[in-house]
Amino acid sequence: MPIKCNSCKKSVAMICPQCQANMTEVNKNIGTCPRCHFTGVGVCPMCRQPVTYSSCFIATAAYGTPMAKEINVLRDFRDKKLESTPLGRQIVLLYYRTSPPVAETISRNEGMRAAVRCMLYPIIGVLQRKKLPRE
Repeated sequence: MPIKCNSCKKSVAMICPQCQANMTEVNKNIGTCPRCHFTGVGVCPMCRQPVTYSSCFIATAAYGTPMAKEINVLRDFRDKKLESTPLGRQIVLLYYRTSPPVAETISRNEGMRAAVRCMLYPIIGVLQRKKLPRE
């Protein structure tokens, strides 16, 4: 399944930066290559920039599913606020490059999952009060 590149906005098949495998069948929660099991973001074959499925890696690991309603609040903030500015887009790309290994560790430890949920709770609360409507 092609995805839209964060940088060039073209629909592309993600490529594993480690083994060059097509990552169309990745674990969409964490972004794991099916061939070499590299955990992280793929690379757009058009612009060579990092590409991910539209995941909130750390929140997904903490809540155990990408479908948690709390994660939608974080996605809205990313999509409507961070992605709307050059600095915000750079922050998102940095997050995509660095967070998958952290998310992998969090997902394997229930204590860490609970701690991350506790840390996210006030952030999500502030964003909900700002009423970022979901389109």
